[in-house]
Amino acid sequence: MQEGCYERSHPQFSLEDRLLEQVQAASYTLIGANKAHYHYFVGNVLQQQYNEAAKHRKSEMSWMLVLAGDHLYRGKRCLVRQELKDKTAELISLAAIQLEENACFESAALYLRRAIELLGPSGWKRRYCLCLKVHTFSAEMEYCSGNQHECNLRVKEVQRCAQTLEDKETAIYVWMSSLSSLRRHCEALQTGYILLRKMKFMWMPARVNSMHMMIEYALTLNAIRRQDDKSLLNKGEATDPLVEKYVRTLMQVVTFAWFADAHIEQTFLSLRALRISLQYGYTPHTGTSFALVGLVSGSLGNYQEARRLGQIAMRLQERFTSMEANLMTQYIYYTNIHHLHNTCSNLTDYLTEIRSTGLNTGNVCIACIAAGASVISAYNEGRIRLDRLASQAGHYREEQISYNKTTMMMVTRVYRQLILNMARRSSHNPAKLEGDEIKDFQEFMRKTGNDKLTQRHIITVSMQLAYHFGDLERARFFATQNQKFWKKDHLSHHSLFMPFYRGLIWCQLHEREKGTKYKIKAKEELKTIRGWVNYGLAFRNIFVLFMEAEIMALVDGKAIDGLRADVERTFVKEAYDNVISEATSFQYNHIAALAYERAGTYFARSDHVLAAEYLNKAVEGYNNWKAWGKIQFLRHKFSHLIKEAKCISRQMGGTTVFSSYISHTL
Repeated sequence: MQEGCYERSHPQFSLEDRLLEQVQAASYTLIGANKAHYHYFVGNVLQQQYNEAAKHRKSEMSWMLVLAGDHLYRGKRCLVRQELKDKTAELISLAAIQLEENACFESAALYLRRAIELLGPSGWKRRYCLCLKVHTFSAEMEYCSGNQHECNLRVKEVQRCAQTLEDKETAIYVWMSSLSSLRRHCEALQTGYILLRKMKFMWMPARVNSMHMMIEYALTLNAIRRQDDKSLLNKGEATDPLVEKYVRTLMQVVTFAWFADAHIEQTFLSLRALRISLQYGYTPHTGTSFALVGLVSGSLGNYQEARRLGQIAMRLQERFTSMEANLMTQYIYYTNIHHLHNTCSNLTDYLTEIRSTGLNTGNVCIACIAAGASVISAYNEGRIRLDRLASQAGHYREEQISYNKTTMMMVTRVYRQLILNMARRSSHNPAKLEGDEIKDFQEFMRKTGNDKLTQRHIITVSMQLAYHFGDLERARFFATQNQKFWKKDHLSHHSLFMPFYRGLIWCQLHEREKGTKYKIKAKEELKTIRGWVNYGLAFRNIFVLFMEAEIMALVDGKAIDGLRADVERTFVKEAYDNVISEATSFQYNHIAALAYERAGTYFARSDHVLAAEYLNKAVEGYNNWKAWGKIQFLRHKFSHLIKEAKCISRQMGGTTVFSSYISHTL
């Protein structure tokens, strides 16, 4: 250490490790000009040992192959003949496969770049199959590691040199996924649709319209209803490999259509994929097509059929080992169908598991999508403290940027800003979607471009923020906008919260402005939610009870005076208590806190003792959720009713500006 061999700037390494590293580095310099021969010799020894171990099927010795590839490349000066270079390139590509299986995507991409260098530009004429394999695999690894530039170069090289469409297909798949991960969904959709028409497996219209969709829906549903669940589960597998490729392509293009907001194309292609599977045999992506057709059935109000098809999709995973298809099936099922017959208290856990599995198996894009969706579900479920959820959302955002998979990155940022505002960790107006994550709302909206999915989330989140922090004018604007498009996301878990929040806003607007306009709107939202409960979504009864209580208190209530007011207050209290009990039983504790808040606000006009009881319980519930922004808002609004508590006096970033804003507003 006195001589400078050991630096204290590496506290994560022990002294022995650091000194050993320095000794190795010093020893390496003593080899001198013979380094290339040294590497070549070591690489050959390791290769021989690996070949010997492979004969005895010792898979744990695969690290030797990786080291052999590295040493042989470093000794490339000894590879005089092109034949030796080709052989080394083939060995390095096998080492890259080992690295990919261990989720070392950047290292695998580096190895494949070396293999391409050894093959040279003339490799396509000399070793066509090897070059095709290496370039295609390299495009996949560059895509997984987030290096879009190198990925694009590999894809273009394959498209230029590959001889047939079949040879180009995998590279085109990677190219489409790359476009979609950069939120260029329309381009990905157009490329995929052109590929489907070129494959010529089945007639495909030049432009899909509603008539095509309805015909496909009738044909597919007719094929499904002719068979019971057992027959659908036990149907044989496709024998023609072209069927598997075509269905896989259909499922990929459906994904692009989903994010491109092309609902007609999404529905048509989902139905077409399932009909082909029923006609020609099942493929690894048939389960995904079942889940998507279940989504279509549910969006049309047939929840029973949606549950049936979703459960068949999940059971079909046992027959196939394609992790790409299985992860997509799980994502569609858990975000759109699972809550039709479950309380959804564990949706975040499922999505987190999909993310972990995707990262470990090379399905990075679906992993990043699931990560963004898990932030949304965690907020809606209210099971994770907001301070922790804000940190988790920030980690997922950085992860999506590092992998260059930005499909859900903007949505993740939107929900992180919502969480920061609710948690009093923003220095801006809490009723507005601005703060430490989103500096300028208008600029952020411009950056979304044609990304309709992100824009819908922005409007939904802005509506919730405006409602929570008492800005009824902003709430009215965004609720009106939300009402225009919310059915496009219908059946997804988060979409079921939209009519609920809109109904709460209409009730408060009716109380302020009277008339019949908002009264009718509020009762229409209640009718929608009650329809879900009647169709089998029993846990949504929380929202029915909440809306009934709000309508009773703010819309249909009488003037508070005399005996009639006492009777009314009794009924209103009972209604809010039912909401709180139901929300607590389903572990929607943040909804219970909101019910306490609304009950306290109602009784603050007539019974201060009862109002104080409800409001302090609301503060307690919000504190457990770490929604300090809501607590600050309530303490300013009802300072004479809410008692001081040490647990909510914690100082966080942006508190001074937040407090001054609330004081000014009130």
